[in-house]
Amino acid sequence: MNQNVGPVKAISPNNFRRRQRSRSGRWVQRSPLLALGGLNKLSFVMGSFLIVSSVFSVLRQTGRLRVDLEMPILFISVGVLLLLAHLLGLKTPGILRRDEEEQNKQN
Repeated sequence: MNQNVGPVKAISPNNFRRRQRSRSGRWVQRSPLLALGGLNKLSFVMGSFLIVSSVFSVLRQTGRLRVDLEMPILFISVGVLLLLAHLLGLKTPGILRRDEEEQNKQN
């Protein structure tokens, strides 16, 4: 057997927390939704909905939230997110803007 394995360094809890803090906040810089088109109505609603639905999924799997409550809350949260995106004045993504321009030309 090969015994050339080096010593294993133990990570103290304080050092681990320091590493975690230095990595927090980087997810915003590396988010594919933001990298593709910046913050717009679509990325705001979809990104927020994915976060909310994953939190509710964890709550459901741990037995803290029933399925018959999860679905209505998710539908309501989509409506609230759409309303917030409109009230915050976020720009419409380019893909959806072309459709609006075509509809305006027809009218």
